Amino acid sequence: MIDHSYKILRITFLLLLATCPLESVFSQTYSSFVDSLVSLVRQDSMMVNLKTFESLGVKSPGSAALTNTANWIEAYYSSLGYEIIQRDSFNYNGKQLCNLIIEKTGTETPDKFVYLTSHYDTKNGPGANDNGSGTIILMEIARILKAIPTKTSIRFCHFSAEENGLIGSSHYVNSIAVPQRTDIKIVFNIDEVGGIKTEPNLFITCERDESAPTSNNTVSAAYTDSLMTMTELYTTLQAKTYMAYGSDYVPFQEAGYIITGLYESNESSFVHTANDKIINMDTNYLFNVGQVVMCATAEWASAYDISTGFNHIKYDPFKLWPTITHHLITISNNLLEPFEVSLFSTSGALLSQHHATGKLTINLSGYSKGMVLVRIKSANGESFIKKVIII
Repeated sequence: MIDHSYKILRITFLLLLATCPLESVFSQTYSSFVDSLVSLVRQDSMMVNLKTFESLGVKSPGSAALTNTANWIEAYYSSLGYEIIQRDSFNYNGKQLCNLIIEKTGTETPDKFVYLTSHYDTKNGPGANDNGSGTIILMEIARILKAIPTKTSIRFCHFSAEENGLIGSSHYVNSIAVPQRTDIKIVFNIDEVGGIKTEPNLFITCERDESAPTSNNTVSAAYTDSLMTMTELYTTLQAKTYMAYGSDYVPFQEAGYIITGLYESNESSFVHTANDKIINMDTNYLFNVGQVVMCATAEWASAYDISTGFNHIKYDPFKLWPTITHHLITISNNLLEPFEVSLFSTSGALLSQHHATGKLTINLSGYSKGMVLVRIKSANGESFIKKVIII
């Protein structure tokens, strides 16, 4: 992500669920199919690619490292079987650079796109976090979705020269997206999401449009609310929010497209230095962020089970809060019906069982720190799995 003088003042705060009329459009319910796709995100696969990215060196404009990285990214998508791989070439300060645009065609709306964007250039170092983290997450999502149909098309966009002032993404928007009137459902940007090895990385920042033109701000906020909800529904991370700035979604935003994005909550001091390496990152956190990107992409591109044609969404009448706690959690049922709650360790051991109607508060102060799985069984026998972190 490019520098801004006010970056050190960046303070994240928790965004309450949207109360605007768009809330019902973007409200999320649990999908067993989406959860199954989230389970396919592989940390070992991501680390293989991140190690390769780091080994390629400092990826500055005109460098052999940048060219080699572009060739490596293109070869990876080709090895997965993607056939629509485009090089968007442009000139920057006399140097020939390129963006890589890889397309997955939707089955129902092939001319409408979900854009996953990240940059693969780096500044002063190998850039494992900024932005190898975003680069390899896009590659991992592409690996999983290659065999999974989506109703809406997806474009995986790897931009160049972001660190020099959003040069690559600006070129793409001004010379391709706008002139071709590309129908983009949402631009989802992933930039610097590797966390800090020595800190507890429990939160991810979900970024929303707060800038002019303001016509799409409300819809951007709704997508960001959706992203925050899915983060806590499908992963162990907690969601915060902040305004979008300083990365490759900005040229899209300025052109009137709807944007959202992800950015690490604990901001690493190693970016833009020679020490922006894997050894200084929290790779478990990066894996969790990959899961966030997976569930959001699956939802927004409408991924579905090829054998049934559906994504197995079911209505979830239960709300659990907080999902990170020292002691108390509360579960409510808006149907005011009896329900059963069972708490399990991550190894599957039953910790406790509870019965209630309408609302239940459970004291977890006697439990060990870490993740607890909460199974809620409704009166009609449906089960819902939620996750709680005890700190």
